Amino acid sequence: MEGMMIPQPGMPPPDMSGMMQPQQAFSGTVSVNGQPVEVQNGVAEFGGKKYYVSNDGEIVADEKGNFIGMIQDGVFARGTKEMAAELKAKGILE
Repeated sequence: MEGMMIPQPGMPPPDMSGMMQPQQAFSGTVSVNGQPVEVQNGVAEFGGKKYYVSNDGEIVADEKGNFIGMIQDGVFARGTKEMAAELKAKGILE
């Protein structure tokens, strides 16, 4: 196959340092209605319910996986139809 390099015995392995590393789940503190809420490994508990935060720390979903809002500058903002439409246009939401 043209363009593919198959390492031969005795050759050093290919340099993988430039490849993307998998993202880790988001952890941090988010302000929800003025209250600090801890997010550990992408999961937060608030009001007795679990919420899930995307790896990049921007999108929040409920226990059923429904989009409910975004985190902007460390503050939770309840999702709007406009937010959902923008995320759908980017292919992030179904």
